[in-house]
Amino acid sequence: MPTAKQLRSMGYRVVSRKHRIVARIDRPDWRETVININDERQAADQYRRVHSKDTLIVSHGALKQIGSSGGSSKGYVELDV
Repeated sequence: MPTAKQLRSMGYRVVSRKHRIVARIDRPDWRETVININDERQAADQYRRVHSKDTLIVSHGALKQIGSSGGSSKGYVELDV
């Protein structure tokens, strides 16, 4: 598993502290899914929490190092596969 710093740079943000879940925006056209939300941060948070299929369960230590989804407007990040 990548480090917390790597996960953060890949666009992962915390969507559930209780269940230790992080998610990222997994589609370049994600904005079309949440078109009714004008605020960029709220739109990104909504997409990660509701629509993202790219989720991971991480350790408590990693969770503390990855920012909350609600505080980030970071959008889609292309991953090198």
